[in-house]
Amino acid sequence: VLNGIHTLGAAEANQTGHDGTFTEGEETKFNNKYYKMMLDDNTVWEQVLSEPTEDNPNLPEWQWDGYSAVDGSQKIGMKLDTDFELFYDLQLVSDDGLAGCRPPNGIGEEALPLCPRYPTYDIGEIYANDRNTWAGDFVIVLDKMLLNKVDLNGLQDLI
Repeated sequence: VLNGIHTLGAAEANQTGHDGTFTEGEETKFNNKYYKMMLDDNTVWEQVLSEPTEDNPNLPEWQWDGYSAVDGSQKIGMKLDTDFELFYDLQLVSDDGLAGCRPPNGIGEEALPLCPRYPTYDIGEIYANDRNTWAGDFVIVLDKMLLNKVDLNGLQDLI
């Protein structure tokens, strides 16, 4: 449920080792586009190795860049292995996140077998087709997470 937050924001290589906007053009919109992108046949995904930066010389890690299947040059977002693991068993073959299989709409890895679906794939389909169900479940899970794992006395306003 919480993975859906990857509709918002981006990752910066100098901080995370990953680089890119999770959902191009929707960085500030709270919606179920994450699930739609992950399951859309018009999106193709390529696993690419991130590049270390001067600020973050950590070992590079694999990430997934999404492109429009209609126009392969139009990047539409970036996802992490954890995003794909909600839907597929990526059968990782290295500590840096290299997948040993490919999602059905993966490109560049045609020689690899298709990744098997996880049982949670069906939940992703529900969330992709019903934003209200996803948003309702998201609020419940976020509330539980914050109340059970966060010291509310230590929270501070950022403004």
